[in-house]
Amino acid sequence: MNIFHVPLISQKIPQTFISVIDASGSMRPFWPSLVKHFNHYIPKENAITITFDTTPYFVADNILSEDIFKHGGGGTNITAAFELMDQKIDKLSPNQMLTILFVSDGQDNNIDSVEYRLKRLRGSKGRKVTFICLGIQSQFPTFISMQLRKLYHNGLLSVPALYLIEYCSDVALFNKFESMKSHFVHKQLLSISPPVITFPWLPPQSQVYERTWILTSEKILLIEGKEHTVDTSRVAIESVIEMFRGYAQELQMISLMKNPEITAYAGKALKTMKSLMSQYSEREKVDLNVWIDDSHLLKVKFYERCKLHELRHKQFRLKAFIENVTELAKGEEVKELDEWEAAKKIGVGTITGTYQQKVLSLKKFTIEKYEDVRKDFMKMYKKLKISPETDQGVAEVLKQTQKDVFLEPDFEKALELCENQFDLAETLPLIGIGLQLKRYSGSLEDPWMVAVKAVGRTTIDSLSLFHSCLLYTSD
Repeated sequence: MNIFHVPLISQKIPQTFISVIDASGSMRPFWPSLVKHFNHYIPKENAITITFDTTPYFVADNILSEDIFKHGGGGTNITAAFELMDQKIDKLSPNQMLTILFVSDGQDNNIDSVEYRLKRLRGSKGRKVTFICLGIQSQFPTFISMQLRKLYHNGLLSVPALYLIEYCSDVALFNKFESMKSHFVHKQLLSISPPVITFPWLPPQSQVYERTWILTSEKILLIEGKEHTVDTSRVAIESVIEMFRGYAQELQMISLMKNPEITAYAGKALKTMKSLMSQYSEREKVDLNVWIDDSHLLKVKFYERCKLHELRHKQFRLKAFIENVTELAKGEEVKELDEWEAAKKIGVGTITGTYQQKVLSLKKFTIEKYEDVRKDFMKMYKKLKISPETDQGVAEVLKQTQKDVFLEPDFEKALELCENQFDLAETLPLIGIGLQLKRYSGSLEDPWMVAVKAVGRTTIDSLSLFHSCLLYTSD
């Protein structure tokens, strides 16, 4: 089977963006940062904004105030906010597409009656609706939120149901809004022939949404009557990751709704996932099941190290999705977990990892600055004629000098693969004499505020030093 990404072929689709924002007292610590990012990312036209505590409030200009008490500040009544939302939706054209963003950090105050109150809500009522949740920290009302998703969402299934923030901060909120924004615009449902597989447990489909990842054995597909060629020559690891994320999320949602077929569905998905992993390994000559350890990274050249470093980050994600689906195939379901653990399962693939959080949180030397410096360096590198002769000692572990690294034939290609400062530090070795330094409190601002305590006698490299520090720390 071949993976195919359904193209975006329609023009911008008219829609209304609806925000339902928890403004209860517990949101107070996060409110200023939430307001900043909400006001920046959320459209102000063709929009409806509702905040709530025990009472819902309509925000006429769609701009949140930094004063939470203008929007609530008390208890939490989730369903009251959605009842007001239903009233606002009734005034819109029946053909208007909707995107709903629900943001909350805590449970409804009247949990005993919430099931009854949810039944009073009207749901999508045939409209095209995308429903997304942004959950903040461990009290997020997972099960209520997923019931709301089931009630309203009938759009693209691969749109993540939940974006989860485990530790809320300004950077964490920025990361999540950056991730969510691509799903704020509706995708069109398209005809496709021959029918294709969207999920392994469903029969082949003759209609799919734009930007959907699908499986097909065909080489030519007709989409809205136009021919599209399926690339059968290779499997991109990114496409495998996206398919796995979609499978894991949809299965967790099915599990939450207590579908008795969940174990069988997960079994079919797992079989397909393993098949795609084997396809990738065979075509790309890389076994995804074999973990790339640190010692191996020290035995290869810069370009190969960059490729393996990138692959290892992707292995982390693939492993998480497979473990997720394997648990469901064994009968370990989301509904048996507490709300927080369920949220983490449903939000798998949308939780920003520690590595990426570090990258996105860099302030003084941002990714944009790094890219400028990298371009300037490459311009100078191309002009230089580097001779192999050197009186520098050879690094004990890597068995290279700094010139050896710069003269590797794929040095430029390797540097292009270093998309951020962390990639660079973990793959490009700096070779020289080691120094033992004492850092003073201002050294983060002024790098010269250090004192040299000792000078090494042998040539070392930054990579082996870095990996040895990791091993020492883990021991």
